[in-house]
Amino acid sequence: MSKILNIDSPVFAFMAKIAAELGDTDKAAYYQAWFEDVKRTTNEFLWSEEDGFYFDYNIEEGKLHKVWAVSSFLPLFAGICNEAQAEKLVTHLQDPESFCTAFPIPSISKKDQTFGTDMWRGPVWLNFNYMILCGLKEYGYQDVYREILDKTVSNMDRWYQTSGVIFEFY
Repeated sequence: MSKILNIDSPVFAFMAKIAAELGDTDKAAYYQAWFEDVKRTTNEFLWSEEDGFYFDYNIEEGKLHKVWAVSSFLPLFAGICNEAQAEKLVTHLQDPESFCTAFPIPSISKKDQTFGTDMWRGPVWLNFNYMILCGLKEYGYQDVYREILDKTVSNMDRWYQTSGVIFEFY
């Protein structure tokens, strides 16, 4: 269903692509190596195979800090996931008990104990939706991309028709 990103992807190793375009092969190699290191480190320290999700890492305790946050989908945008990881993230995006809400994608999963306790724990932030949508498109999840895009635009339009304003979060 999905594909692994390659160097031609618009969200993959931007600095390496810019350097290559400018003909600076040394810089392109440097940035590509840097990206590969970030990718490896992110997957080594932030990915939970058990949960199929990325989490923050508590350095003092030496373990994952498991808050089910929208930021955990950003590896899709960055091209850091492999195909299996992307598929697991998409499963979470499609779970109505988690991130598949009437106005997708909440900043915190509905199943997280901190959901809805303040403005950072539940509202939908459009910048995150945009980045996640870009990642879904790049990984080949066109149906999920279209569903989330349609719901996002429909909800924004409803709010705009009511208030005459487009907000940064809903």
